[in-house]
Amino acid sequence: MDNGDLTSYVQAASGFQTVTVSGTNGYIYIQKMITIRAGSASTVAIINTSTGLDLMEISDLSCNGPSGTACIRACNLSPDLGPFDVALENRGNSYRTFTNVRFQEVTPFSSFASGWYAIAAASAALKTGGSYTLYMFNGPSSTDGLRTLILSN
Repeated sequence: MDNGDLTSYVQAASGFQTVTVSGTNGYIYIQKMITIRAGSASTVAIINTSTGLDLMEISDLSCNGPSGTACIRACNLSPDLGPFDVALENRGNSYRTFTNVRFQEVTPFSSFASGWYAIAAASAALKTGGSYTLYMFNGPSSTDGLRTLILSN
């Protein structure tokens, strides 16, 4: 996997499971136990920290916003970014949705009318009834800067 890649979901037995991140040569970068909750979906993000690689468990909840809306939340996976604010723009209107999002924080969902939005350094069509997560993280090298990824939960 490369920086910013993701996989499809895999089925796992509930309870404690060990996740191993290794290189193609077999070198183990990190091995950590995570908790699998029965009947729920989660994302496991591989993140950089001041002490090296770590795994972050992110519950892939859905949002039940008002009728005709979509929901979005933000997740700061960048140890270098510092707290950030996220604004959504639609048809010339700007909405500051999330403020002071700290490293390893996943915000609560916020609902918006469905439609096309520019979000941070990305854009997406938010569909009615959809739940989305905006992930912000560092590129693979120090010169690549910030990357964003918007995923439907």
